[in-house]
Amino acid sequence: MFTVIENISARLKTIENQLNQNHHAQTLCWNQLEKFECPSAQQELSDLMDVELVLKAELEATKNSYKQVQNYARYYSNLKPEFDAIVRDAGFQLGHFPYTVVREGATEEEISEAVANLENLAWARARSEDVLITQCSDETIRRYLRRVVNAAGKSNLRDFINQVITRTDQTRATFRWTRAALNFFLEMLMVCDRASKEIYDLHNKLNSVNVRDLPTKHQIQTYIRRKSVPDRTHPLFLDTLVSLGSDGLTAAMIFQSTIFLGLRPIEWQTAFFDENEPNTLVIKNAKNSNGRACGKYRWLHLDNFDDEEYQLIRDTIDAIRSELEGTTFVAFMGRIRCAFRQAHQKMSPKAKKRRITLYTARHQFAANMKRYWGRNGRDVLGALMGHSNDNTAGCHYAHTNQAMKGGRYGPQADGTNVPVPDQSNVAQVRVTNRHLAAIELGANTQSSQSSASSTSESTACYSSSMSM
Repeated sequence: MFTVIENISARLKTIENQLNQNHHAQTLCWNQLEKFECPSAQQELSDLMDVELVLKAELEATKNSYKQVQNYARYYSNLKPEFDAIVRDAGFQLGHFPYTVVREGATEEEISEAVANLENLAWARARSEDVLITQCSDETIRRYLRRVVNAAGKSNLRDFINQVITRTDQTRATFRWTRAALNFFLEMLMVCDRASKEIYDLHNKLNSVNVRDLPTKHQIQTYIRRKSVPDRTHPLFLDTLVSLGSDGLTAAMIFQSTIFLGLRPIEWQTAFFDENEPNTLVIKNAKNSNGRACGKYRWLHLDNFDDEEYQLIRDTIDAIRSELEGTTFVAFMGRIRCAFRQAHQKMSPKAKKRRITLYTARHQFAANMKRYWGRNGRDVLGALMGHSNDNTAGCHYAHTNQAMKGGRYGPQADGTNVPVPDQSNVAQVRVTNRHLAAIELGANTQSSQSSASSTSESTACYSSSMSM
């Protein structure tokens, strides 16, 4: 695989050199035209400009090839045994799948053939609908592969895909998650083997399923984790965590800081305060891939925080950094989750469900901010939570009626302990049509004197949007 990357890298440099030579030649032609008005120079310049367009297109295509080969090397070479087994058991007829690239002891001829396959399968030119490998985190890839490997092991990949397509008892969320895992796997195959019509057909068939035909949720559904913390439970839960020792104290600090700021658990790993603006917290968005966030980073301005709460957030970040000096973030978060389980067991030994988790604090933050910012602040809420649109928090997180009453543990009506997002992040939050319709409908309900039936319908829709 590294031979492939080296070949495409060399090809990139060659094209860049050709472009530089072309630009130099164009400069000479321009000089001749300005000084001597040479007709032949005019024709030569026109030819050079045509060549430049071809070289630029070739450069862009080669860059895409280089990026895709790097992704392929990153994903496939680490997952070769599982990948090969699934492909073999499914019996796909693969025309040019380059096994020889990653096989140890491959001959020069085999490597050359694999290089030709990868380069000549027209990475960015031969197909109008070019297939690209989805950008995912390593953890997401592992989860995708576990899903596909486990399911394909029970039958085979082809049968599993057909089962997913035809099942009607799965929820929309389950189908979307399974489809994402299968899409990643099939995209890997398609990028490496454009000759397999069956894989294209399965991919198209999988993505043609109308999700709206599936139920939004099962008739009986119980959430294992809470989406809010009752006011009377909150101080008791914090005290219980603190009583568990050092891990419990750190867990309590992260929990309360998350209620104030709404960070995802993994985002605490890289959060830091801006050196030039000490009241600004910089957060690397955990779901920035595929346009799912309001930018690579988001900035929260904490000028409205009391000194005690502001210091708590600083102490939380310092405590996490201190822990990570001697362990990994995964191991550290495992201890934090263990502290949450112990606190839950200590508070209610018989309760097996509706646990308070670290993500509960993010839900609680969403509810608190919904109450504070109101219906017209949905884009602000999206920026605070690192979402790419203003509808995610409204549909999938705790609602306004679950917000805290304020005081020491939550935001206050005057804006105390309320983080303010950076306008650059707010500008990247997409305002959905649903939100615009809700605003328009609300305005019409207040200003127009319609019939009783239309008024009732508008009020119901307006109330639904408010609860989100």
